[in-house]
Amino acid sequence: MEEEKLLREPNKGASAMLTIDERLQRIAHEELAEGMAELGITSGAVVALDPRDGAVRALVSMPDFDPNAFSRGLTQEEATEYFTTSDRPLFNRVTMGTYPSGSTIKPIIAIAALEEGVISPLKNIITDGFIRVTSVFDPSVSWTFLDWKNHGVVDMRRAIAVSSNVYFYTIGGGYQGQEGLGIDRMASWLTKFNWGSKLGILFDSESAGRVPTPEWKEETIGEEWYIGDTYNTSIGQGNILATPLQVAAAISAIANNGTLYTPYAIAHLQRPDGTSRLYFPDAIATHIASPESLRVAREGMRDAVNEGSSQILKSLPITFAGKTGTAEIGDGENHGMFVGFGPYENPEITIVVLLERGEGSTNAVYVARDIIQRYYGGEEPAEVDPSGGEELSTPPEG
Repeated sequence: MEEEKLLREPNKGASAMLTIDERLQRIAHEELAEGMAELGITSGAVVALDPRDGAVRALVSMPDFDPNAFSRGLTQEEATEYFTTSDRPLFNRVTMGTYPSGSTIKPIIAIAALEEGVISPLKNIITDGFIRVTSVFDPSVSWTFLDWKNHGVVDMRRAIAVSSNVYFYTIGGGYQGQEGLGIDRMASWLTKFNWGSKLGILFDSESAGRVPTPEWKEETIGEEWYIGDTYNTSIGQGNILATPLQVAAAISAIANNGTLYTPYAIAHLQRPDGTSRLYFPDAIATHIASPESLRVAREGMRDAVNEGSSQILKSLPITFAGKTGTAEIGDGENHGMFVGFGPYENPEITIVVLLERGEGSTNAVYVARDIIQRYYGGEEPAEVDPSGGEELSTPPEG
């Protein structure tokens, strides 16, 4: 047998210097793994961005894989695990996984309502734990859209803090004389925050997500758009889908007062010939909304930590702001999500935690707390009894 010969020496490629913070990456990996193990689930994700420029500081998708295995050649056992398991370890949930956003959408809807002049941030709305909508065609027919709790009287900041579904139904679809945004204006503002489009990150494949519209529903499902679809969209349920990266980028734009960046993970490339290429922040949009509207959303998210659905984070060594999100996926199962940023006065990190089938958003808040506690405090997180936390009661489609 003729001896095999190397036909061509491999060319040495460029060395990539990443924006990843090695310590934060390790902590995020450990805490996500521990949180998932406690819940008995196998899939989740964490992404952390620097809201000042869009740099990726940590990115964890689980289950994960060993890239060295591909360099040396996969064993049969590894190939079976990587390519046939239903957990899809090769699937990057941060950039490619699309999920109903749950209530993480609410700061964006609040900003849209303020920018469109739909409501004053100080106007109080009485929430009774539900709204009931009567059919315009048959007064004997009505639909009830539930909240997860009766929050009483809330204004916009309070509604964000306690995650009032009724408030966002009202400003999203309108109710009892209060004008709503309607789906067209909601879709327009979600698009401004780049939901429904790829962000343009370079190192990996990326999903665009989905912003549902009447046209999309007619073309895709063959059904007309109902008011229930608008109500569902206003609280991040129904047919809306976003990646964890899209959620992180949008909330980063709120945290930094209005600039939406393309996330990037490569700081610069060093070529073998000694030349290099530097990568700089790339703004998708600037002045995305007025400073006043952005401030209201930030203050509502800060109130969520002080007295709302994210009070678990009050123990952190830095001031934090956050928003929970629970998304129903059928069969009584939910994805849990949390997004937050800090330090509140001068944000330098935005973090998203996703727990697939993680029961609810409170579990995602715990994981986020443990990551931030270790990263900024250098100590194990203290045990804190959560006061508040979001539950889900998804309304039926109208």
